[in-house]
Formats: sequence, C-alpha cells, structure tokens
Amino acid sequence: MNSANGSTQPSLGVLADINARLAAITPEQFITPEYVREPGVTVVATATDDVKQLFTLRSLLTDEIEKIADDGVRLAEKMLTDAMTDPESADEQLRTPGSSLLEGTAKLEQMQNELMKLTRLHGIVDKIFWLEVRRQSPALVSKSRVCICSDWSLGWEENREEESGHGRLRELLEGRGGLNRIRGIQLGR
Repeated sequence: MNSANGSTQPSLGVLADINARLAAITPEQFITPEYVREPGVTVVATATDDVKQLFTLRSLLTDEIEKIADDGVRLAEKMLTDAMTDPESADEQLRTPGSSLLEGTAKLEQMQNELMKLTRLHGIVDKIFWLEVRRQSPALVSKSRVCICSDWSLGWEENREEESGHGRLRELLEGRGGLNRIRGIQLGR
C-alpha cells in the first residue's frame, strides 16, 4: 500500500508507469494523427515507432482524461439534481456515513485526484513526445511550429508572425519579463 496517497495498488515511479504503458502499445494499436499536411509544411522525416508509441500514449491519456471528466460531470449533475430535490435531506446525507451524497462526494474527490494525476502525466508524455520528435529529426530542433501528420510525416511550417518580425516584437512585449507583462497589459491576439 502506498501510504502517501492511500491507494492499495503498489506505486510505480513516473518513468516506470510511462515505460509500462509504452510497452503495452503494439504497432497494431497506433493511433494515427488527424492533422492533414498542408501545402506550407516542409517534411523532414517519417515518424519512428518510438514516436508513434509516444503519440499513441499521449492520445490514450487524452481519452482517459476525457472519460473521467465526463463521468465526473455526470455524477456531479446527478448529485446536484438529487440535492435540489430535497435540500434538507441533502444536508443530512452529507453528514451521514454510507449515504449516497457522502459516497458520491468521496467518489468525486477520487475522480478529481485521478484526473489531476493523469493530466500531469499527459503533460510529461507530451513534452517527451515533442523532445523525441526533435531528437530523431535534428532539422526540427530550432523550429517552433513542428507537426506530425496523418501519414506519419514530421515537418515544420513557418510561423507567419516570425517571418514578419511581428513575432519577435510580440515576444519582447509579452514574453517572460516582457514590457507588457511588467506593466500589466496584454496584447490582443
């Protein structure tokens, strides 16, 4: 038992969790990207199986997050409807062990914790995914607009703001420590 979070499952380290999830993904399970390559994209490589696995894991985590969020919303709506039907009973149920509202509240807290955990894991996998794309395709390292297309091609496209110099001006104004942030102004998009 992991005493830090009260779960009964043995705790895997983050890297062990990611590696176990990746190992379970076979080429037949790869999820194809939806992005259809546009004419302005410069293709530099084709995704390797490692990139495909990471893309698939990222997609599967997104699906898990969406399912838990949807289930949580449905449960919360049901609980709210029940509570609104009889508000006085709802107050009592929230203090009564074993009541549906008290158990529902505990379930929602559990779902929220799982959602936070998966969202953070997704963020890590997303960063690893894009790092791996750039590591396997050095031509993409310095590119800010990198894409993975539905045919598994990896490429980049020019950022029109960067081409015009507008992007550099925006960075000076809005970037970390930018003038507008210091003054509390945000440039319109």
